[in-house]
Amino acid sequence: MPRANPRAEPAPDSSRGQTTQDFVVGIGIFVLAVAFVFTTVPTFLATPTGSVDGADLAQADRVAAVIVSDLETDTPNELDGEAFNDTYGAHWDDENATAWFGLRASDDDHRFDRVNVTIRELEDGPNDPPVELNESGVPLTVGDDYRNQPYVQVDRIVTVTGINESAELEEGDPLRLEVRTW
Repeated sequence: MPRANPRAEPAPDSSRGQTTQDFVVGIGIFVLAVAFVFTTVPTFLATPTGSVDGADLAQADRVAAVIVSDLETDTPNELDGEAFNDTYGAHWDDENATAWFGLRASDDDHRFDRVNVTIRELEDGPNDPPVELNESGVPLTVGDDYRNQPYVQVDRIVTVTGINESAELEEGDPLRLEVRTW
């Protein structure tokens, strides 16, 4: 009969330190903790910036609709360039902008919403100059100065009367009415 080795390890029993289930639970808690840290820490470190939402988009669309309906000639989507300049360009201030477009303002007429309206050539980018009026050379742009804030832009394809007819652009050519709100 074989003799038992006195130096041999004792047989495993139910009182040992860690089981497979303990390991899985520990790793699961660790993964959840790391995920929580990665999702919450960026919000603590982020700089405060403005945000845009569906209300801003609706407001930009409303401003574009007001401009088109106010300045439209007998031809659909054709705007009167002189009327654009006379109506909006010559009289732009916080109080008028609030009344024309229904922008939010405090009791002392400080406007919360900013808007910029520009008419550009169809293929031009946001940094290209706006279309100019024929006689005066006044650019067809009104509103607040944009300073790289988050914004919403609505574009409408229009034609404009009274524009400066250059070699590339003639009256009746499609243009882009850009309305930015922020």
